[in-house]
Amino acid sequence: MEISKTYKAEGKSLQAFIAPNTSHYKLQWSTGGKIPASLEGMYTSLFFVDTAVTSYLNSIPKEKVQLDPKEKWEAKQAKKTKED
Repeated sequence: MEISKTYKAEGKSLQAFIAPNTSHYKLQWSTGGKIPASLEGMYTSLFFVDTAVTSYLNSIPKEKVQLDPKEKWEAKQAKKTKED
């Protein structure tokens, strides 16, 4: 099985490959395991794989960075200085 394309997702590698005895692409984690339901199935081209993976990656909630009080104050001061 030859890997056609690799994507970075959730700290792991998501791989697109052509399913045996078909001309369709499927996705798998490089480390094994179940892929998300939105990525299951077969795709007729890498374009459709790209679209599905991009949609999946955009649907993952991003973690908010928490700043401590000193960092918040410094960021506020930098913003004020920039506005002046």
